[in-house]
Amino acid sequence: MSASGAAFAPQASSTGAPPAYACAPVDECMPCPEDHLAYPYCRPYNNRQAVQCLASDGALVDGWSACGKFIGAEVRHYGQFVFLNVLLVVAALSVYVWRQVYQTRKFHGMLYHRVHGRQTRRAPAMQN
Repeated sequence: MSASGAAFAPQASSTGAPPAYACAPVDECMPCPEDHLAYPYCRPYNNRQAVQCLASDGALVDGWSACGKFIGAEVRHYGQFVFLNVLLVVAALSVYVWRQVYQTRKFHGMLYHRVHGRQTRRAPAMQN
């Protein structure tokens, strides 16, 4: 992007005041490196975007700007969230089905014991 591009609109500064800057993004929003997370341009979402700023005196300055959420990471995190929820549902249903089978077998065993007076269906042991 050229310094005379339409994205820059520097404001005129009064005499003796620091130059006013007009900044334009030059890159996509990306995650901040681990060692830069404390810098203000990595807040609040830990993402930054490269910008070029044009001062009112004509100087071109490169820098960083805070930006919104990184779409790629958000899509990945949402996918992980959905996957873990599906995994949790499968585990819960598995435990529920196992418990129902266990309870049913236990109930049928108790019913058989009440009807036949013994716990198993094996023939009684032969006595001499």
